[in-house]
Amino acid sequence: MASLSIYDISHYLTVDPVTGYADFLMSEFLVNLKELPTAKFINVSNEFLDAVSHKEYGTEQLWWVLAYYNDIIDPMNPGVVVVRIPDLYDIENLMLRYRS
Repeated sequence: MASLSIYDISHYLTVDPVTGYADFLMSEFLVNLKELPTAKFINVSNEFLDAVSHKEYGTEQLWWVLAYYNDIIDPMNPGVVVVRIPDLYDIENLMLRYRS
Protein backbone atom coordinates (compact mmCIF):
# COMPACT_ATOMS: atom_id res chain seq x y z
CA MET A 1 0.00 0.00 0.00
CA ALA A 2 1.41 3.40 -1.00
CA SER A 3 1.89 5.97 1.73
CA LEU A 4 -0.13 9.17 1.62
CA SER A 5 1.49 12.45 0.67
CA ILE A 6 2.19 14.97 3.43
CA TYR A 7 -0.38 17.14 1.61
CA ASP A 8 -3.25 14.64 1.98
CA ILE A 9 -6.07 16.19 4.02
CA SER A 10 -6.69 12.96 5.92
CA HIS A 11 -3.55 13.63 8.01
CA TYR A 12 -5.09 16.76 9.51
CA LEU A 13 -8.67 15.81 10.33
CA THR A 14 -10.03 13.72 13.16
CA VAL A 15 -12.41 11.04 11.96
CA ASP A 16 -15.32 10.10 14.19
CA PRO A 17 -14.94 6.33 14.79
CA VAL A 18 -18.72 5.80 14.93
CA THR A 19 -19.82 7.72 11.84
CA GLY A 20 -16.59 7.57 9.87
CA TYR A 21 -16.98 11.25 8.98
CA ALA A 22 -14.22 13.82 9.34
CA ASP A 23 -14.83 16.53 11.91
CA PHE A 24 -13.94 19.79 10.16
CA LEU A 25 -15.25 21.99 12.96
CA MET A 26 -13.00 20.54 15.64
CA SER A 27 -9.79 20.49 13.62
CA GLU A 28 -7.04 22.52 15.29
CA PHE A 29 -5.10 22.31 12.05
CA LEU A 30 -7.85 24.04 10.07
CA VAL A 31 -8.27 26.74 12.72
CA ASN A 32 -4.54 27.46 12.54
CA LEU A 33 -4.54 27.29 8.74
CA LYS A 34 -6.97 30.21 8.69
CA GLU A 35 -4.52 32.19 10.85
CA LEU A 36 -1.59 31.93 8.42
CA PRO A 37 -0.54 35.24 6.91
CA THR A 38 -1.40 35.93 3.29
CA ALA A 39 1.72 36.00 1.13
CA LYS A 40 -0.06 37.42 -1.91
CA PHE A 41 -3.36 37.87 -3.70
CA ILE A 42 -4.12 36.61 -7.20
CA ASN A 43 -7.10 36.99 -9.50
CA VAL A 44 -8.60 33.70 -10.60
CA SER A 45 -11.01 33.68 -13.51
CA ASN A 46 -12.81 30.36 -13.95
CA GLU A 47 -9.67 28.43 -13.05
CA PHE A 48 -9.87 25.27 -10.96
CA LEU A 49 -8.06 25.40 -7.63
CA ASP A 50 -5.90 22.41 -8.47
CA ALA A 51 -4.43 24.45 -11.35
CA VAL A 52 -3.89 27.43 -9.05
CA SER A 53 -2.25 25.13 -6.50
CA HIS A 54 0.07 23.73 -9.16
CA LYS A 55 0.99 27.20 -10.40
CA GLU A 56 1.67 28.54 -6.90
CA TYR A 57 3.08 25.49 -5.09
CA GLY A 58 4.21 23.06 -7.79
CA THR A 59 1.58 20.49 -6.79
CA GLU A 60 -2.14 20.10 -7.36
CA GLN A 61 -2.53 18.46 -3.95
CA LEU A 62 -2.98 21.72 -2.02
CA TRP A 63 -6.21 22.76 -3.74
CA TRP A 64 -8.13 21.99 -0.54
CA VAL A 65 -5.87 24.37 1.43
CA LEU A 66 -6.72 27.19 -0.98
CA ALA A 67 -10.44 26.33 -0.85
CA TYR A 68 -10.57 26.32 2.95
CA TYR A 69 -8.27 29.30 3.40
CA ASN A 70 -10.44 31.37 1.05
CA ASP A 71 -13.88 30.07 2.14
CA ILE A 72 -14.57 28.68 -1.34
CA ILE A 73 -17.49 26.29 -0.98
CA ASP A 74 -17.49 24.89 -4.52
CA PRO A 75 -13.87 24.40 -5.63
CA MET A 76 -15.06 23.07 -8.99
CA ASN A 77 -16.73 26.41 -9.77
CA PRO A 78 -14.77 29.25 -8.17
CA GLY A 79 -15.91 31.82 -10.76
CA VAL A 80 -13.99 35.07 -10.74
CA VAL A 81 -12.45 35.62 -7.35
CA VAL A 82 -9.41 37.09 -5.67
CA VAL A 83 -7.61 34.22 -3.96
CA ARG A 84 -5.41 34.74 -0.93
CA ILE A 85 -2.25 32.63 -1.18
CA PRO A 86 -0.46 31.59 2.01
CA ASP A 87 3.25 30.87 1.74
CA LEU A 88 4.15 27.22 1.10
CA TYR A 89 6.77 27.35 3.87
CA ASP A 90 4.08 28.36 6.39
CA ILE A 91 1.70 25.64 5.17
CA GLU A 92 4.35 22.92 5.39
CA ASN A 93 5.47 24.02 8.87
CA LEU A 94 1.87 23.85 10.05
CA MET A 95 1.45 20.43 8.44
CA LEU A 96 4.54 19.11 10.17
CA ARG A 97 3.12 20.18 13.54
CA TYR A 98 -0.21 18.42 13.02
CA ARG A 99 0.53 15.45 10.78
CA SER A 100 -0.98 12.27 12.22
